[in-house]
Amino acid sequence: SKISSTSADVNDPTNKRGRVLMIHGWAQNSGVMKMKTKSLTRKLSQAGYECVFLDAPFVLPKINRATSESLDSEVTRGGRDNARAWFLYSYSDPTDTSLAQSEKAMNYIGIDRSLKSIENALESEGSKEAFSAVLGFSQGGVLVHLLSALAAKSKKSNETPFSKIRCAVIASGFSAEHDNTGHTESTYEFDNLSGVIDLPSLHLIGRNDTSVSPGLSKKLVEKYHGAEVHFHEKGHSIPQKSSDCATIVAFLDNHNRKQE
Repeated sequence: SKISSTSADVNDPTNKRGRVLMIHGWAQNSGVMKMKTKSLTRKLSQAGYECVFLDAPFVLPKINRATSESLDSEVTRGGRDNARAWFLYSYSDPTDTSLAQSEKAMNYIGIDRSLKSIENALESEGSKEAFSAVLGFSQGGVLVHLLSALAAKSKKSNETPFSKIRCAVIASGFSAEHDNTGHTESTYEFDNLSGVIDLPSLHLIGRNDTSVSPGLSKKLVEKYHGAEVHFHEKGHSIPQKSSDCATIVAFLDNHNRKQE
C-alpha cells in the first residue's frame, strides 16, 4: 500500500516522539484522510508525532447509488476516483456494505492483505522500542479493532511488528465481526475479538453520527480494558476542534510516557 507522511516538527529534531499510522475509512484513501485531518495532523506534528497515512489495498468501482446502510453515503452518491477499502463484505458486489453493521460474524474478504501491508509499515521503520499508535476512522476503526487484538497478543511475546502498537485511537468505529473459521489460508488468528483487549484506547464518538450509530461505537468501547471516551457534537468525522486535538495529543503523550 502507498505510504505518505507528514513529519514531526522538523525545526526540533529532539521533538520526535513516535508515529501515528492514519487508517482511512470506507471509500476514502490516504489523500482524502490527509485533507480531512489537517488541523489534527498539524497539532500531532507540533507535539512530535509523525503521521503516516496508509492506502487500503482494494480499489472500489465507482459507486453511483447511495444505500441507506452505506458507511459513507456522502461518498457513494457522487462516486470517487481511487475509492478504497481495507476489506470487502460481498464477493458478488464489492460496493455492498449492507452487512457491515449487522453485528453478525462474517469473513472479511481480503483482510489478510491489509493486515500484511500494516505489518510491513510497522516493520519498515524504527526499533522494537519505537512508539507507534494507530488511528482509524469508520471502517479504519474496525481494522484498528483487529490490529489491537494482534497488538495485545504480540505484546506478550514481542514476536511480531504488531507489538510496536502501544495504543489505539478510534473515530466513528464499530466492532470487528471477522470470523475466518474454515478459511485455512488465513495467516492471522483472532482469539479475543469478543473478549476484552488489553491495549490503551481512545474512542471518538460523534453524538450526531448518522452513519455509525453512537450505540455501536459504545459497544466497541466495552471491548477494551480501561478505554477512554471523548464525545463530540459532530457527525461522521474525525473531530478537530482545538479541545479535540488536545485530548488526542494528551492521550498519546500519556501512553508514550508509560513506555519511556
